[in-house]
Amino acid sequence: MKSKLLLIVMCSIVLCACSKLPYGDIGKEDIGKDEEIILTENNYIYEGELLKFVLNKDIDSLEARIKELKSISGKGLSLEEELEKTNQLHAELVAFNGTVPSFSDILDELGRRGPNIPRPPRPDVLPNELRYILGYNLESILVQGSNENNQVVLESDNGYLSPLPGTEGYIQIQEVNVNELIVNENITLSIERKDKNGMNFIYSISTIVQK
Repeated sequence: MKSKLLLIVMCSIVLCACSKLPYGDIGKEDIGKDEEIILTENNYIYEGELLKFVLNKDIDSLEARIKELKSISGKGLSLEEELEKTNQLHAELVAFNGTVPSFSDILDELGRRGPNIPRPPRPDVLPNELRYILGYNLESILVQGSNENNQVVLESDNGYLSPLPGTEGYIQIQEVNVNELIVNENITLSIERKDKNGMNFIYSISTIVQK
């Protein structure tokens, strides 16, 4: 797999409501404020689930194109080259997707050793009380959200993430600055991430805010 892989993906996401289930004090964290971190199902997202959602959609599209190209009889050189490149990209994305664990995978790894974290919203949900982004094995992550008027409504100050207490470093956390998330407003999230293996990846998701 190439050391750098850049893919811009835009997909429309319909968001669903989620309940607020606090799991209590997990300690102090150096994310810029000396305060307790309390996660609820309505104030954080796990970036890995967003990334896997985008990757899976793109992998499905590539598989459909590969099937279409293979069905064409008497393919010329240009189609043969496209098939080869599409197969290569498909293999790279599948391999990359395999390096990103789901949140369930992380919780299974932590078992009883970890805090009782509420499950994050589905990857097609942007909670209107968003405050934190959780990550895994990341060197840095930059997030920006813009509305239909191209006004920035949320963003991270910098790419720094802190280890989430009680998770043995498996989970990282970053606090984001949110101006206002209006229910049913269309927001485009632009995410730039770099993992600890040196992989850079950029993607965008069109969302609708919900409670």
